[in-house]
Amino acid sequence: MNRDLIAAFAREYPDDYPEVEVLARLRRHGRRVEEVPVAMHARAGGASSINLARATYYMIKVFLAVLKNLARGAV
Repeated sequence: MNRDLIAAFAREYPDDYPEVEVLARLRRHGRRVEEVPVAMHARAGGASSINLARATYYMIKVFLAVLKNLARGAV
């Protein structure tokens, strides 16, 4: 990530479930994306906010974002 990319995302960043949009935008502009492993710890307290309805909504939104980016030729 460099200063120009940070500035571009500071001006305009997808609000709702940005993962797919950001990855497509980076690919469209010829940027390289790399996954980096991280250590995750078990939840220390509280409860997950994810339930069947929210997971379904998320999957539909991601599917629509992928379709939109396919139409743009970004994926």
